[in-house]
Amino acid sequence: MSIALLDDSTLSTCPVVTSAVNYLGDMDVLPVFHAQHRERDNLVLESHDVEIHYARALPDAPARASVEIRAFAFY
Repeated sequence: MSIALLDDSTLSTCPVVTSAVNYLGDMDVLPVFHAQHRERDNLVLESHDVEIHYARALPDAPARASVEIRAFAFY
């Protein structure tokens, strides 16, 4: 099963949370990210509210969808 193949009625059965996620916005210069020196970043970030569906809770979710194999985290 692929998440791209799930229809709205199937996704509506999954637990869902809404969270703000930052995406890179329009920039006139090349974006630069410094993992150790964040004050040197020049990123233009835009916050977008997204729905996150826990499709692993579906009864026919494949074993490859386990948290141990394909974990995902927001910080």
